[in-house]
Amino acid sequence: MREPRFTVREAKAEDVHAMLGLWAATPGIGLGVGDDEEDLKRFIARNPRTCLVAWKGGILAGAVVGGFDGRRGYLYHLAVRKDYQSQGIGKALVAEVLDRFREIGARRVHLLVFTTNQQAVAFYTRLGWRLRQDVLVASWDCEPGKDCGC
Repeated sequence: MREPRFTVREAKAEDVHAMLGLWAATPGIGLGVGDDEEDLKRFIARNPRTCLVAWKGGILAGAVVGGFDGRRGYLYHLAVRKDYQSQGIGKALVAEVLDRFREIGARRVHLLVFTTNQQAVAFYTRLGWRLRQDVLVASWDCEPGKDCGC
């Protein structure tokens, strides 16, 4: 008997625990500030159309979260369970989220990948993403009482 195909749908609050578990188990995904259940639920509530999960036979096979700032789309934490890779799940999640970004008016989408995550770099390159060499990413953790130095 043939194994059922996967289903892609919008992420819900009840998916958050499984999503965080998937990301924690996926090499190359960096979890940090803002990657907890409450913050992820808030992110999904702000970006319901661009946070997606792929389910296959009752198992979370893949997930991606996307955010839109009114100009650009941003992809974060695309992951597919190791035992479900090479079945088109990652590609389907990216295609669906890009369609949704187009629908809401994004003209460009950015994503962040650790330079050490060569599997992800190769995946996105195969899909036609352009690796940028002209920008750097700088981060600031907004901790209570932390002086910004301004």
